[in-house]
Amino acid sequence: MPVAVPTVCQYIAENRKKDGFWVNFNTVYNDIHAFKKIDKYKDNFREVYLNPKYTDEAKQKEFLDFMKTNFPDVKLVPVFDLVDKGYLQWQYLGSYLVDADIGSDVYKALIDKFEENGKPKDNKLVIWILPYDMAKEWWEDRMQGWENF
Repeated sequence: MPVAVPTVCQYIAENRKKDGFWVNFNTVYNDIHAFKKIDKYKDNFREVYLNPKYTDEAKQKEFLDFMKTNFPDVKLVPVFDLVDKGYLQWQYLGSYLVDADIGSDVYKALIDKFEENGKPKDNKLVIWILPYDMAKEWWEDRMQGWENF
């Protein structure tokens, strides 16, 4: 049975209504957006960008197990990642919004476990922050674009 998955900006704008963060496990998405390695994919961009086959399922499982063990009551919301508004459709990359505040115990624990010196340890798991104002603006812009399509 199909399940509706919101975009991260939609969920933050409509549900949280405050800053939020999500976790992405797609190595290509993270290389391009977190590590600025777009040139690495210049020859095969269309084949690899937003392709779920590059989602690190082992790292995703590690994250989910960590959350289940340490923060079982924290809601995890599957979300579509933040992409340019020119994309009308894209695939789910296995990302989760953590429905907790930035600075909360769960946030701090995730940073301690998966980052080093305030940066991602690698491209297998990146914690992304999206301020509410930006999420709201981007979600409204995307909805307007769909209406004009």
